[in-house]
Amino acid sequence: MLEAAATESGPPELELELELALGAALDWAEVTAEAEAAAAETDETAAADAEETTEVDAAAAEEAEGD
Repeated sequence: MLEAAATESGPPELELELELALGAALDWAEVTAEAEAAAAETDETAAADAEETTEVDAAAAEEAEGD
């Protein structure tokens, strides 16, 4: 949308600035999406680790009661 407006009536400098701004915005969105995906993966790993720790602790407690 911005790029179309610049090419219709704007000077070449404005078109270049808008293209650079659009490129930067797209780059930022991509980096943000990658960071959010990495954070979600970290959260999933932490939840799985916590579940495994709970299971190991429960098994150890049962074993200790049996002794």
